[in-house]
Amino acid sequence: MLLSKIKKKDYANLTHALLTVIAVAGVIGIALVAPGITDLMRVYLRHKSEQKKILRERFYQLTRSGYIRKDARGYSLTRKGRQRLSFYHIKTLHITKTSQWDGKWRLLFFDIPESRRKHRDLFRLQLKKLGFHPLQRSVFLHAYPCEIEVLLLAKHYRFERSILFVEVKNIPKVYESQVQKKYF
Repeated sequence: MLLSKIKKKDYANLTHALLTVIAVAGVIGIALVAPGITDLMRVYLRHKSEQKKILRERFYQLTRSGYIRKDARGYSLTRKGRQRLSFYHIKTLHITKTSQWDGKWRLLFFDIPESRRKHRDLFRLQLKKLGFHPLQRSVFLHAYPCEIEVLLLAKHYRFERSILFVEVKNIPKVYESQVQKKYF
């Protein structure tokens, strides 16, 4: 099997690329929709025939695994495929620091029930990876614009109705000295 020639990270990138192309195009004709996708493979394999075989193998694996389905219009993502693609997007999510701070603090409040504890803890962990500073267990602070990233993250965990995102000019002095060190 040719897929064994690809490193695990590159294999995940190929999966992400295929799912993204199918999600965006709706109807798949990889050669027509994304002719550059084989460029992803050139670094790892020498022959075009191997590249096409690997793409085809991974495509059919994703179909057999229930990530992709064939319908009257072509191929599309299943619910499982959309969840996997969402996972890839969340994994690569980041907040870009602006060159100059706008003087606003972003506060995120959330109230997620104990029955969703596992997802709540994952949500907290992801917020910390994005650079948020915890003020309390369910209150986080960030210095740079990040509303879109927070909403994407909340949607991924289905917490849209459990969060409150606000921008403020001032925060209590107790917290200001802590976070000044982190962001500036």
